[in-house]
Parts: sequence; C-alpha cells; structure tokens
Amino acid sequence: MISNTDELQKLYEQAKTAEIAALDTEFVWERTYYPILGLLQLGWGRENNYLIDIPEVQDPSPIASLMEDASVVKILHDAPQDLGIIYKFCGSLPTNVFDTRLAAGFAGMSSTLSLAALVEEFCGITLDKSATRTNWLKRPLDPVQLEYAIDDVKYLPEIREILLDKLNDQQRSWFNDECLNCCNASNYSDIDPALGYKRVKGTKDVPKEHQGVLMALGEWREREAQTSDRPRGHVIHDRQLVHLARFAPDNEAKIKEAMSKMPGQVKRHQPILLDVIVKGLAMSGPKRDNSKPRIDRNRLKAAGSVLRKLADERATEVGIDPMLIGSRKDLEDLFYVSQGSEQNGTRLLKGWRKDLIGDELLEKAALL
Repeated sequence: MISNTDELQKLYEQAKTAEIAALDTEFVWERTYYPILGLLQLGWGRENNYLIDIPEVQDPSPIASLMEDASVVKILHDAPQDLGIIYKFCGSLPTNVFDTRLAAGFAGMSSTLSLAALVEEFCGITLDKSATRTNWLKRPLDPVQLEYAIDDVKYLPEIREILLDKLNDQQRSWFNDECLNCCNASNYSDIDPALGYKRVKGTKDVPKEHQGVLMALGEWREREAQTSDRPRGHVIHDRQLVHLARFAPDNEAKIKEAMSKMPGQVKRHQPILLDVIVKGLAMSGPKRDNSKPRIDRNRLKAAGSVLRKLADERATEVGIDPMLIGSRKDLEDLFYVSQGSEQNGTRLLKGWRKDLIGDELLEKAALL
C-alpha cells in the first residue's frame, strides 16, 4: 500500500498520462459523524491499480491535485458519496467526473445497478463480496480484503468505454450535464444545523406549541454532533430528544425529572439542554411553506400517477431509465408548481429535464 508523498505524486503523474483515474473509497462510519477514510483505490486498467493507505498519508496534496485536474477523467460508480469523503479528506472539489451508475441509466439500463452487476454484465466476472464488512482502519489487511478493494476500481475503465459506446449523442449530452452536478461545491457542505430538526424521527407527538423547542433541540444536536464528530444518536437519541420537546421542561427540577432515565452521556448536557429548551419555548415552530397551495392528498397522488406515466413513456422513447427524469417527489413538486407554487422546488424545470419533458409535464399538470 502507498502512503509516501513522492509515490503519491508519481501516481498522479501516471494518471495524467493515462488521462483517466478510476477511484473508490473504503471507510468506517459507525461511531463518528463524518466517515473515516481508510483506503483510497486508484487505477487506470486491469493491470494498474493501487491502494493508498489514507491513515498514513501525511500530505494529501497529490490527491487534491488529481481531483482538481480537469485533464484526468475521474471514473467512479455512484460517485457522490465517494467524492464527498475524498473532499473531506483533501479539501479539493472534483472535476471531470464519469459516474458509471448514471451512465448505465442513460444507456437504457437501470440507474440503480450495483458495480458488481455491471462487472458481471460487461466483463463476465463475479466479484467476491465477502469482505464487505471489513474494518478498513485495521492493519494489516488480508489478501482477500486487498483484492476486494482492488476489484472496485479494476474494471471501471473498460466499463466506461463500453457505456460510452452505448450512449448516443443526445444521451451523452444529458449524462455530461448530470455529471457536472458531481462537481458542485454545495453537494459537499455540512448540513445546516438550523435544519437539524428535519433529521429527528417520531416527532408527530410533539405539540404545536413546542415545535420551537423541537427546532432548537435539533439545531443543538446537529452542531454538537458536527463539533464532536459523533453520530447524532450518540449525542442524544431521537426518542430522548422528542421526549424533551414534548414536555419542554423549563426549570432545573423539571428537566432533571425528564432526564432521570437517560444515560450519563446525555445527562451531562442537562444545563445546556435547559437553556436550549427555554430558548425554544420563545421560538415559533417551522413556518409553513406558503408558496405551496393546499392540495388534497388523493388528488396529488392521482396527478402523480398521470405524470409518472407520461415521464415513463418519454424515457422509453429516448432510451433512458425513467427514474433519471424524476422521482415521485419531483413529480409532485411539479404539480404544486402547476397549481401556483414557486418553481424553485423542482429539478424537472431545469436543464435537460426541462428541455426533454419538463414543460410538457407542467402543461399536463395544469389540466389535472
């Protein structure tokens, strides 16, 4: 495995010569807020694949240079998560990305196919996935684990070539537009703590007058999780947060009682949580999106079915996976637009989707 800066620089130079870099990551994400990168796989063909021992890397600048170099195509399967983890490690945004999962979808296959499925389809090889649950921070890694990691980049360059041959000019244009989104900085920014309450499950029992408390607690937990690099549930579990939001204890005696059965790691936050709850009691809850008209759920569901059928038919005509056009939520958002909502909420009225079918869907939705 490679970790020396000079060796990393040589790998970058070789990737520049090859003009492609197949990339994948292996990480651990169990007891932290952010994934911990253990391995970075890099290659440009079946015979040229390398494993970078990330915990031993002292200088990530060659990796950063590779990510920023627009002359090198970065080939990944289901790119966003890997790119986000690499960005967190080296601080550089990717350029010139080729996502084989997306390419398969634009070539008329399913856009949710796994890498293993593509390797089997195009290369006739069944990948050994027995090392899936490996602790990628533990050393040494055994030969099976190393081979597993290499396999995740070994076949990507030839899969890319096969998929490029399958894409017609129009499909390739749409695909390129979609891959550009992988290079958008907004994809890799931390979650806004003010929206942390949206990550809390089981909130239906929180009374309306305590919605501000829910928001305040959600924001505090998100900030604490980010700062301490711990999972949200390790800071305070959803059910514990909801319990505090429901009863909103506003003095020391009440909060002590409310937290009496909570674990010690939560109890230590008691003074801070009291301040957060008192602050939340003075806040109003989430504001309703007044840009969205009220629509009967049955009507919305029926409209969504009609729009889905139209989108699926168009996708079949142009030979792409229908799910690339839009999800159920995308179609429902478009229906809201047709009924007077603002257009910012749907990607169906932007870019290639708008040109392909977005305007037609909007006209249809207005009649439903």
